[in-house]
Amino acid sequence: MKKSLILILLLSMALIRCQCEPDIKDNERSLLDGIITDTNDNPLGDVTVSLKVHDLNLGKGLTDQNGFFQFISLVSSRNDYSLILKPLDPQSEYSDYKIDFLNRLFNGSNNLGTIPLSKKALLKLQIRNTSNNSASISYSITYRIPECTVSGDDSVSVDYYNCFDTNFYSDRITPAESNLDIEFISILGSTAVLTYTLENAETQLENILLNQSQTNYILEY
Repeated sequence: MKKSLILILLLSMALIRCQCEPDIKDNERSLLDGIITDTNDNPLGDVTVSLKVHDLNLGKGLTDQNGFFQFISLVSSRNDYSLILKPLDPQSEYSDYKIDFLNRLFNGSNNLGTIPLSKKALLKLQIRNTSNNSASISYSITYRIPECTVSGDDSVSVDYYNCFDTNFYSDRITPAESNLDIEFISILGSTAVLTYTLENAETQLENILLNQSQTNYILEY
């Protein structure tokens, strides 16, 4: 009985591993190239470009001063790849950019065209109970993040300039928690939407324009 349970466990682990690990094709490689710019079409050098499947790095390149990159990648039989763009300088004003490709196979030669990187925008949100209000406050914030999901094969033209995902964060502050400081990383030039509700009051909405590298927003109630 004990041996049977161990055998079942080993088979289950093998099945899970088989389902999760990407199937790398032997003796097959793909070529990827493209250009990385800022949102004004100025080329960006020293940006790493990586192709991954389930966190497995299949290939990696680095842009030159003309923003051009080219590298050879392993090929997976899966059709859900991620392209990760990351400035080499950790203090760069530009955001990382993640593009998830669904239902697309990267084999042969793949020209990804021009992909722009946006600048970061830091939102520092401060919520202050300045009137000693005894009510709780519920709030949520929606903001744009530098991630993009693309469905379709390589014949689909992608508008990377307008391809972003949205994050949603919500919480509740009790009277005992009179002050709150929280930060969000978004995209320069975008708008964050803050909604909040005091107990037994109507929901309020505020649009916060992120037109600086750092925006401080104070909500007092």
